[in-house]
Amino acid sequence: MTKTRNAPAIVSKPNSLDEHDSIGWSKSLPDDFYRHVSVNLKQATGVLSFGHAASLSFSQLCDVAVRTSLSTLIAGISIPAGYRGDKLSSELKRQGLSRSQLQDAHNLYQAELSQLTVVNAKRPRGVKGGEFVKVSWDSAYGHSVCQTDHYEQNERNRRVCAYHWKHDGKPRPTIIFLHGFAASTWGLNNYFMRVEEFYRRGYDVVLKTLPHHGARSGKGRLLSGFNYISGGVHHLNHSVAQSTFDTRSLLDYLLRNSSGVKVGLCGMSLGGYTSALMAGLESRFEFVIPIVPIISIPDAMMAWRPLDKAISKIVNDHHLDIPTLRDVMAAHSPLSFSPLLPPEKLMIVAGQGDRMALPHHAEALQKHWGDCELQWFRGSHVLPMQRERTLQAKFRFLENIDF
Repeated sequence: MTKTRNAPAIVSKPNSLDEHDSIGWSKSLPDDFYRHVSVNLKQATGVLSFGHAASLSFSQLCDVAVRTSLSTLIAGISIPAGYRGDKLSSELKRQGLSRSQLQDAHNLYQAELSQLTVVNAKRPRGVKGGEFVKVSWDSAYGHSVCQTDHYEQNERNRRVCAYHWKHDGKPRPTIIFLHGFAASTWGLNNYFMRVEEFYRRGYDVVLKTLPHHGARSGKGRLLSGFNYISGGVHHLNHSVAQSTFDTRSLLDYLLRNSSGVKVGLCGMSLGGYTSALMAGLESRFEFVIPIVPIISIPDAMMAWRPLDKAISKIVNDHHLDIPTLRDVMAAHSPLSFSPLLPPEKLMIVAGQGDRMALPHHAEALQKHWGDCELQWFRGSHVLPMQRERTLQAKFRFLENIDF
């Protein structure tokens, strides 16, 4: 693998694919892509021992249990709130966020960290040594960036926050972690992404809160992240777009306050989707590692029962099809942007038994990224196995790129 690279540009320029090309993938994927089985999983199933196969089946059952609970909640509350009837009809007729609009907004982006504050934060369990602070600022995403007339935000969501755990002394190479849907707490992300292990390895680490999650959730919400998806199609599109600008602002903060520091990006599930998208919007990251990512939100939703029935009804009621739904949300799919980092700076981690972010999403992303490294683990989304093996693979990847 290549171990050196030219100095990154101060301002990144997303690729210049035209609007037609940006959604070509939505037509080329089979309509039933959400039902496909990973090629790797097909191969692995025949060689697993009885014990490993039993463990894989149990981990899949755990995924199905969590998936069913979340999808029942979404189908029962979010779908009626934002995706049915006259509201959806009017949304589908209205011009939505396009890939070119998101790209142009990032091209015009100027570093801005309004009302930035840095305060000592309460340390979660296991966070010992160094300095642990909460960084917060006003989101740069708004009318001056994209047309957000129909993006309803509560005041708390407009305030971005991130938790920065850094070593004493000079700044270290830093890794930004992006959490999954409804999973913004430090403890969950420390378990799934091994945040503490990276700190012990010598890196500074930052956990950034995605829009409408954690401290950014609206008051009285049943679930952290509920507002991320419940406001309708265009609201969801803006939620994803806002997460890209907030992540870029955090990168600006780290680079501005620590001259010469290297910064990488890692995200899981929804955070994996966001980090994969960032690989096509921001060239200054030293690496990007999406963990159990998806590449199409409609296809991911169609794999969740009973949410699939609610979406199928929407499709039938409004005379739609799956490619059309993909197009509505294509503005922020990782497949709509060519990566700004070379394949050796990209790594995907996926679970053979994942039943929440199905493995063939990771395979599609790998192909789009020029066959970058794809590290498989046995187990599922909520019950990953071979965690030590996966961790060591990430460390080897970082060593190979001199991070």
